[in-house]
Amino acid sequence: MTGAVDATTLSGDMEAQGLDGQVGFNSVSGDLTMADGAIEKLDAKTVSGRVTADVELNKGGALRVTTISGEVAIRLPAEASTRVELRSTTGRCRASSAV
Repeated sequence: MTGAVDATTLSGDMEAQGLDGQVGFNSVSGDLTMADGAIEKLDAKTVSGRVTADVELNKGGALRVTTISGEVAIRLPAEASTRVELRSTTGRCRASSAV
């Protein structure tokens, strides 16, 4: 799927594979899991949900993930050059590059 996706949920989870474009996700306790996509922009906000993304970034792409107590795990290709902003009040944040 190519284009913009904007998902809002109270406690439901969102799983996506092969998305190309912009992704917006807002949740209280739902999890976001993304794989095998080429993202222009990811803007995810959650209170206690987990955000997991194993994606490529288009040139000039950006990631912004904000959570209060949810875990964040982002995996990008080793050659990715982008600005990544991860924020959590009490959750754990991890960012790594694929080999």
